[in-house]
Amino acid sequence: MLIKTHTFLAITTVFLSLVAGAIAQDNKEQKESVKLSADEIVNRHLASIGSAQAISAVKSRVMVGVGSLAAKSAVIKKIGGPAQFASQGSSLLLAMMFNATDYPYEKIGFDGKDLTNGIILGNVTSLGAFLRSNKALLKNGFFGGVLSTDWALLQPDKSLRLESVGTGKIDGKSVYKVKASAPGVGDLSITLYFDSETFRHIRSEYYFRTGQLLSPSPAATVQIISSAPTEFTVTEDFSNFTKVDDLVLPLLYTITYEAQGVDRTRIWTINFTQIYNNQALDASAFHVS
Repeated sequence: MLIKTHTFLAITTVFLSLVAGAIAQDNKEQKESVKLSADEIVNRHLASIGSAQAISAVKSRVMVGVGSLAAKSAVIKKIGGPAQFASQGSSLLLAMMFNATDYPYEKIGFDGKDLTNGIILGNVTSLGAFLRSNKALLKNGFFGGVLSTDWALLQPDKSLRLESVGTGKIDGKSVYKVKASAPGVGDLSITLYFDSETFRHIRSEYYFRTGQLLSPSPAATVQIISSAPTEFTVTEDFSNFTKVDDLVLPLLYTITYEAQGVDRTRIWTINFTQIYNNQALDASAFHVS
């Protein structure tokens, strides 16, 4: 009986030691993550993409795949079709074709200065309206993340203000959070999320509260104006990171639009299958109608 007691005590001691070690390690990791500055996070992020030489060698990029639109209600059935994301310098194009008469496409063009949208039934879509109201996201290279050759964190000459704000969790994974601001952003809150192990940029979150907002009706494209104070969040998610030439890029891209109220969530997803770097692109490609 005495032997069993000693064995039990020994097992208990080992178990408690392991638990204490795990807690200490967890606390250590949390302390280390808090100590990382925004500059340190960004530098590790840039290294996760590729070498500085490989990054600077790419002047343009065309990404082609299949896009889809879904909603959290039964009003809009999932639709999809060919999709493209292209960029050259500070110019950007996002186009998705859909098999729906009331929502045949989503087109957004930015030529480095002006933004144009595809107009459907005399209206812009919720995503188009958001970007029209927040053109600074395109001017400062936030929208599209590392998919774009003008990704904000690749451009040292951009007047960005970055602040490390600790850690969080996305789908159970630990992430670093960085608050960002830039000229023209105004009251829009921008938070960038980086995988704590790989330092890949996996999410951008844009939050805004306004007294008047163009927002979608139960139909996919028709716009209505809400005069009551409204808050909304647009999130870009990046995943399925793959080696493309000398760079590591996300091939799965998701944009989620959520506005205060019922039936306001829209989810655009693109699965890229072909990537072409340094293709000659005409300036007219970044103007849509």
